[in-house]
Amino acid sequence: MSAKVIICFQSVLKGQHVGLNQTPGNVLEMKREEGNSYDRFAVLAQSGGRIVGRVPIQFSRLFSKIIEEYHGQITCEITASAEPSTVPYAKRWQRSGGLQCPCIYRIELDSHLCEIATKDMQDAVESAGMNGHVQIF
Repeated sequence: MSAKVIICFQSVLKGQHVGLNQTPGNVLEMKREEGNSYDRFAVLAQSGGRIVGRVPIQFSRLFSKIIEEYHGQITCEITASAEPSTVPYAKRWQRSGGLQCPCIYRIELDSHLCEIATKDMQDAVESAGMNGHVQIF
């Protein structure tokens, strides 16, 4: 059995239901959303089988790869209350333009995948224009 590592980074969880019954400290399960017509790589967050929100589209392709190819486990811990999206007001009617909840994504995967996954995560964080960095535990 291979050793596991945990890769963490701060981001947000998106969606119209993201603020419903979500308080700081809640940990949500992440899974692929098959058949999403807007994003074929969509990854959603669930609590008790209910959809709570989705991973920002900038990360969905990578999260999908981590789940399907790397067989990694992803969770999302809510760190603050829901807030209006950072998407400009005029574009909020579009997908990903509603509420967002600050969170920490935790990705658990086999240690031999750590280097490639960390590089992919750092690239995704930087391309999304975020200032955070990826941490390994």
